Amino acid sequence: MTAPDRMLTAGAPRAHAHRGPGYDYNDKQLRRHEREVIEVAERAYETLIAGWQPRRPAHTGTADFGVRPRRA
Repeated sequence: MTAPDRMLTAGAPRAHAHRGPGYDYNDKQLRRHEREVIEVAERAYETLIAGWQPRRPAHTGTADFGVRPRRA
């Protein structure tokens, strides 16, 4: 560090390491709350799909079987 560099920072507040975006997630109470919300959502989804039965597409009344009509 040269003398001009020291003069520019003399009296300035100390530079601390910048905290990353994951720092806010380091809160155990916040993580526990998010986990509870996710568990409630998972139970709701399981309840929703528990009675789900696959079905065929609704019949439209035409028996085209995917064949397009020819143009005249």
